[in-house]
Amino acid sequence: MTWFTGARDTSDKGWHFDAVSLLAVIGESIIERQKHLIVASPFSVLPRLLPAPQAILNTDSTTQLPPFENVSVTSLYSEITANQLGYFAGLIHSVDKLEPFDFRVYCIRHSERYITEANSDRLKNYHKPTRTRIGLKLLCPMNILTLASVLWTIGLAVWSIVLHDGVGLLAIITMSISSSLSCLSQQLYPELEKTSRHTNDSKGDLVINTRNGAFIVVQCTVDIARELYLEQERYRYTLRPDATLFKVLMGASTILLMVSVLLSSNCGWTMQTAIAVTYILLNLCYWALPVLFDARLFWDVAALYEVEVKNQRCNDNYTVALWNAIQETGEVGWVRTAHLLPDSEVWDHWLEEAKENIDNKHWDPEESKDRWMTAAL
Repeated sequence: MTWFTGARDTSDKGWHFDAVSLLAVIGESIIERQKHLIVASPFSVLPRLLPAPQAILNTDSTTQLPPFENVSVTSLYSEITANQLGYFAGLIHSVDKLEPFDFRVYCIRHSERYITEANSDRLKNYHKPTRTRIGLKLLCPMNILTLASVLWTIGLAVWSIVLHDGVGLLAIITMSISSSLSCLSQQLYPELEKTSRHTNDSKGDLVINTRNGAFIVVQCTVDIARELYLEQERYRYTLRPDATLFKVLMGASTILLMVSVLLSSNCGWTMQTAIAVTYILLNLCYWALPVLFDARLFWDVAALYEVEVKNQRCNDNYTVALWNAIQETGEVGWVRTAHLLPDSEVWDHWLEEAKENIDNKHWDPEESKDRWMTAAL
């Protein structure tokens, strides 16, 4: 009895690399985490091998990108606050990478491209809200991976023709079309929406406070404050989730996926190995994207907003970081609005003293805190 056989026939004694069908559909969690990038790519509708294309399909419409939690946003010119930060604002400031008690000052302005797109005088758009689309950078890692997978898929198809493996060719074609239809049905892109078509250039400065005690002062207009910080970005679907074509594409993609899994288990040994290796490499690539590349390398935020870092400082404790933010803004009212200090007489006295010494660069916030706390004993 032979333990290992090199037979290439399809009899029970031959090898069946049935794991290839499993490799075609595993990695669902990886694809789900990258879905918002995959479907936002303009090349996503091109036929190609894609791990777990069923993870792209979603009957429930996605409304927004994942926000950054445990972050408070406070406006200096109103009592508006938010307990989370929008996705793109979080990317601009890298809030998930801030060290404890960091202090930064940003100045954000609209770019020339934004002003051109957001102030169209076309009559048909006059009564519609102004929307600004944020797309992927042309040469971002996701677009490069998508195009590389298209070329690799074409190479596999040509190889199957050379090997005269018709089943393998059909497996590649059906799986590629299934991936294309799933991405086409779910294709969407995020956009920012203004509540008014009239530009508001008045000040809309705000302060961002993270859970680890870091502070970010943002100098911007009211429009930018609403677009990036006080309102969430929204998804715009190419096809409405309730449209008939949307449902047809989803159904066709699911059927082709099942057919491709069946075919991939019955093609020649060489093609099964090639397809299996392809899916292993693709899973590794999609897993590595968020690990190796910063999210700011994907989205073309710089095309719409000019970001300038005016000040950056590391502090030893929360009191000094808060004082830096107070001194930069020249206000103390927002501290109470955001509930950044305990509600006690000690901190009330400290805040009053901080207000009186806003222009005093030599005032010591820690000494003042210790003095008021000692007096309260």
